[in-house]
Amino acid sequence: MKKIFRIARIAAILLAVTLLVVGAYVEFRLQVLRRSPEVDLSRIAAESSIVAVVRPELAIDQIESILSERVGFSVPRWIVRRALPFQAAIVTSSDYDDSEVDLTAFLNPRHFGKELQGRLNKRGIQSILPEIQWAEAGIVTETPGVLQAQGAVAMETEAQEAAWYLWKQSFKPAPLPFKGQHFIEVVMDNRDGGAYLAVASLLHAFGIKLDEDQTDISLSSLKFVTESRMLVDIAPEDILVLRLSIEIRPDAVNRLGVINFKVGITELIVGWGEMLTTEYALPFEGESSWDENVMHFNYRVKGATKVMQIAMEGKLFKTKLHTLPPVERVRKRNVVRKL
Repeated sequence: MKKIFRIARIAAILLAVTLLVVGAYVEFRLQVLRRSPEVDLSRIAAESSIVAVVRPELAIDQIESILSERVGFSVPRWIVRRALPFQAAIVTSSDYDDSEVDLTAFLNPRHFGKELQGRLNKRGIQSILPEIQWAEAGIVTETPGVLQAQGAVAMETEAQEAAWYLWKQSFKPAPLPFKGQHFIEVVMDNRDGGAYLAVASLLHAFGIKLDEDQTDISLSSLKFVTESRMLVDIAPEDILVLRLSIEIRPDAVNRLGVINFKVGITELIVGWGEMLTTEYALPFEGESSWDENVMHFNYRVKGATKVMQIAMEGKLFKTKLHTLPPVERVRKRNVVRKL
């Protein structure tokens, strides 16, 4: 009997050690218990033309509902929160020396950072967005807790020439303030032409141009814009709130191109709202207005969960676009932007 107890005791110890080793390995790979540090991504606004940041936890009710519906059972809130990243961001900046618009993608996960990095690099980020020439290093960790990837697209030739003649200057304006406490926040800084150049180059890289019946929303109108900010938030009772402000050069407020630009954006948003109301029975309301030289667009949709769901299905926007011939890829880069 003593021999049996001794064997059972040794087996229990071996099992405990095995579980400990396996648990340590799983924790090392998946980072289930340890939490990555939350990094203030608003610092990346410096020297950037466009900054877009998403904070998923500010829509956790909607995400939990969508996820539970997809898997067929109620997913505990703590699992959803553990899986969601703190935030994700995309930044653009102008590199005139190499005639490129640089892009940096950031992801600040709570957990599973190493596993996510390994899976994405195994798949290859170039295959996810081939229109962008990504650095050969792939997804790296330059800052603790933050995954990032550096890419670039060639500057669109005409936009580059326009930027040179219209905004040629030796100084760099101070970064625009970044709030960082919204579900989605997009800040566009065009005081030196950077946002105009980035938008034109990205549209060209993805082979997209505005449809002929959308000429009111044209790249030429962006030349009069100094800065813009878009905020998307989730309000109580499952309401999605969209706020967009566009600051125009004071001397250009009464230009026909600017007036048409505002009308075009209003019609685009209202048309989108009509689609949500007609096809998905989602109440939509709001208005656009002027405040001196700033355009304001404020709209609300009742049914934020449904809006997010159809966005995940790729049905949120139905914009008619023309495809341009493929552009020549910029040369491979192996540069990583540090946070």
